[in-house]
Amino acid sequence: MINGWAKGKLQVVNPTKAYGLRIVTYDSPHGTLHIIKHPLLIGSTYGNYAVGLDMEALTYRHLTNRDTKLLTNRQNPGEDSQVDEYLTECGLQMEQEKRHAIMSIGAL
Repeated sequence: MINGWAKGKLQVVNPTKAYGLRIVTYDSPHGTLHIIKHPLLIGSTYGNYAVGLDMEALTYRHLTNRDTKLLTNRQNPGEDSQVDEYLTECGLQMEQEKRHAIMSIGAL
């Protein structure tokens, strides 16, 4: 649907892959829009929705003393291997709510 709308109006940059995600980029005189299909926005309830986030109005926040840490030797007792893990307890602080959007894109 958005591909048809954009034809002749926006410059569509070839999709790229970063961090395992396919990213389609639309460049317009008003700015750049990166589109990433989210695996949770599927089905009859959420499948026709899109979420728009202005990345400049989001701030990374972690819980006190809970930023990313490397925890070593996390394997079960007696397990014949070594397991380490990175653990982070964080979220995104959304600023200026009107800079973000939830959109219903209709039936596809």
